[in-house]
Amino acid sequence: MNWWRRAYNTLRIGTLAMVQRTLPEWPEEWIVRAQRRRIQAMVAHAYATVPFYRRTFDELRLRPDDIRDFDDLARLPLIDSLTVSTQADQFLSTCYDKAHLAFFRSAGTASGVCRICYQDPETLLRELAYCERDRPIWSRMSGKFGCQCQLYFMPPVSATRTTRLDWNARTVASSLLAERHFFRADATYDQVIDRLNAFRPDVVFSYGSFADLFFRHLADRRLTSALPRVWVYGGDGMLPGARTWIERKFGCTIWSSYQSVEAGRIGFECENRNGYHLNVDLYPIRILDEQGHALPPGEMGEIVVSNLINRGMVLLNYRLGDLGVLAAGSCPCGRTLPLLKQLMGRTSQVITLGDGRRMSELVFRKLAWDPLGKIMQLQFLHPAPGDITFRIVSGTNADRDAMARHVTVRCRELFGDNLHAKVEFVDSIAPTPQGKFLSLIH
Repeated sequence: MNWWRRAYNTLRIGTLAMVQRTLPEWPEEWIVRAQRRRIQAMVAHAYATVPFYRRTFDELRLRPDDIRDFDDLARLPLIDSLTVSTQADQFLSTCYDKAHLAFFRSAGTASGVCRICYQDPETLLRELAYCERDRPIWSRMSGKFGCQCQLYFMPPVSATRTTRLDWNARTVASSLLAERHFFRADATYDQVIDRLNAFRPDVVFSYGSFADLFFRHLADRRLTSALPRVWVYGGDGMLPGARTWIERKFGCTIWSSYQSVEAGRIGFECENRNGYHLNVDLYPIRILDEQGHALPPGEMGEIVVSNLINRGMVLLNYRLGDLGVLAAGSCPCGRTLPLLKQLMGRTSQVITLGDGRRMSELVFRKLAWDPLGKIMQLQFLHPAPGDITFRIVSGTNADRDAMARHVTVRCRELFGDNLHAKVEFVDSIAPTPQGKFLSLIH
């Protein structure tokens, strides 16, 4: 792309970014109005150009005018990664040549289903402006708003890396705001330390598990390294308590965002740690129970999202496979965007007790948390209801017997005869080819 086209893109996306920077503090009714406009526009586009939705509307005897706001979206069927991956062309708009759409793929390490998404080029570019809603937060934490040195430890095919490279190729401001360096997520810890010492970054981006394991390695081996002011993570999570431990021990602020392959930046973390502010005008979500009924704030359920801006592949009422809890009321920080109080893992990462109760694996991760950082990695084997094995990679000089007793005694106290728990110590737990770790194996 020539320089003049990149400059033009920079001007119009920069203008949009100035608006986006203020949107989280807009009056709630303004945000709802923007959401409603996008819903109506996307539904009309879907009916006119997307085979799946044309057929669905006709079968349900609905017209686009019947879907006017967020509540009306519930009249459309739920879809999931299996439906989309096996019928991808049915969700593509006939307005676009498939060859010209950006393609993203997730390995589906937790669900076993490869998640895919096609995105039209204009939406992909506009997402650069939408990032301005949260960029000031971690930029303020880093102490630098421009000319940042950023390091990314991501797989070569990650959506984050692909998107950033696209923005750099199509604008000039993206590369002026920061000097970005990309490295593989499977780098050894010595290589990571070398990169940090060489570039001395202001901000680092990685998966949550990558950051968690790296800081545990530093503590366990008593190593030192140049560290950024802010470490931003997404993609997967950390062990409970890891963030507080890292910030106290290393003085590096940990911050996260909530995004997916099928939707962009669904939410971003409040700096006051109240949860994730949700970009509901772009990607409204609802929390559903196992029967598909909407749950009120405070109750854990499955997150369902509608992408209101990607016109290349239309996904409405898409089951992300994540568990979450909405917060009640507004956030004291002053932003009017609603809050996702907590992410509770994946729907596939649920452990079933002997009496049939289903619980998020995060409950069991908290049981194993060691404030001294002596647990390096943790994985669960869950072959049958009421049966669980804690697979632990322990740190140097860790008291394995004490760890095992702590876990088994706590499980017995909390769950009694409904759970048979045992502990297995292993030398390592290998990541997937995409650099993530399977936390639960059924």
